[in-house]
Amino acid sequence: MAVKVAINGDGKPLGFMHLIPIEFPTSGMVGRDLMVIPCLTLDYPRVYAKERGTGVGRVLVEAAEQEARSRGLKGLAVRAYEGDSWFMPSGFFEKLGFRRVGGSEIWVKRWTETDVPSLRPSQYSYVPVLGKVVIDCFWSPFCLTVCQEIDSTRQVAEEFGDRVVLREYRSDDPDVAARYGMGRALFINGERRDWGYAAPKEELRRVVNSKSSTS
Repeated sequence: MAVKVAINGDGKPLGFMHLIPIEFPTSGMVGRDLMVIPCLTLDYPRVYAKERGTGVGRVLVEAAEQEARSRGLKGLAVRAYEGDSWFMPSGFFEKLGFRRVGGSEIWVKRWTETDVPSLRPSQYSYVPVLGKVVIDCFWSPFCLTVCQEIDSTRQVAEEFGDRVVLREYRSDDPDVAARYGMGRALFINGERRDWGYAAPKEELRRVVNSKSSTS
């Protein structure tokens, strides 16, 4: 794993990026000879303001390509999203030479021919607990936002006492990845919840309360 940070002349961080080999469980993909960018973003105030055109993202992707080439790999892969996504927008990667794999969320930039990757199939299945609200949380410590999310989830679950069952799964564990095929994910009574950033406590409480009345 590698982390790249873009800084200005005063040493202030402007953005960051994670890099992992595609074989790592948290890549969410199946493939070989590729390095995956699971997260690339500006500092969060700029992200939420939807600031564009700073050039920081381009510099980080160039650093990723250099890193991948230095390791003898054949390309880069990302999971990118269409529309007005604040996180990993597909249009940005397309401008930098990435090409979409079929109709999937995977975008690839290859400089040497290699097999195209695929998404790791999800094998998660909700297992209810009678009379309880069940939170299934797949997380790993590589990302600050994910760590904030699991901390908030633990605190909210504790507030509800025995009315809530919290099941944690480390998505960076190869056995967990092989069994469930999940990266970061949060399910409440089997329904996926995704705020894009760390789950806010007030929203978690609201959802748990709504589920409590039907459990």
